[in-house]
Amino acid sequence: MKNSVSRQKYTTLTNGKTDQATYHDRDSLPFEAVYPLIEFSDDYIEKQTDPKKLEKLLSSNFWYQKANSLQRKEMTERVALVNSNVMIILDFIKQKYGHFDQECVHISIAGSYLYSKNPGDLDLDVVLEGSFFDYSYFSNGIELLDKTNSINKVSLTVMGLDNISGARKIPSEIENEGFLHQDTIIRETLVAPMRNVTVYGRPFLTPDSLDSKNIIARIARQLYFASLTLKGQIPYYKEEPLRSKKVLSRIDEAHDILEWLYMNISDKK
Repeated sequence: MKNSVSRQKYTTLTNGKTDQATYHDRDSLPFEAVYPLIEFSDDYIEKQTDPKKLEKLLSSNFWYQKANSLQRKEMTERVALVNSNVMIILDFIKQKYGHFDQECVHISIAGSYLYSKNPGDLDLDVVLEGSFFDYSYFSNGIELLDKTNSINKVSLTVMGLDNISGARKIPSEIENEGFLHQDTIIRETLVAPMRNVTVYGRPFLTPDSLDSKNIIARIARQLYFASLTLKGQIPYYKEEPLRSKKVLSRIDEAHDILEWLYMNISDKK
């Protein structure tokens, strides 16, 4: 750790007025913080050119597991493309957050970019040292990261290593534009070992047991968000066809997570 001071406070860059809130995750079902939220392996990924090693990274992903051979090949190529151009992402992180002197521990692909024909954006989960939360995005250089020719931005949910490991608790009262930071961090890390694919840094460890109560809360959140979007209550997704696409995306993911949860519970009986 370069800067021990960063462990002494929670840094957030997107804290805004709560009267701008559009929804809260916990209006459906609340998440419960069970620390550590996530753990990392001792491995470290930088530029990876061996397809077999990339396939190993993908092997625990539940979308990869249910895909056919052609879809798996496409997924592997997308991960390889992002991994080989990860400096674009690292440069943005350094420009945006470098003054905090908190090293980047992890970057992984989250969301639909892995499997969707036209994902629209590339969602990344990023972990920095210390206690941290932010959401940001960029569009410069995205064509080098995009095999689908459909994304218009790269979105980053940035979290602190101390917060997900339990070294420092997440202040649940911090919120911005409808997001409680604690809820956001829990729902992102909750299924990350099974949903995300690491493209840089330390990969997630697969947990020994499933946090089924929080997973059900995540499913409820996906369906709640889909319901609000369908009613036109999420301003960003009011216009068609973006609204319908987002609704279907949230319902599909809720179904996939529920199916995966059921299969894992059934296998252990």
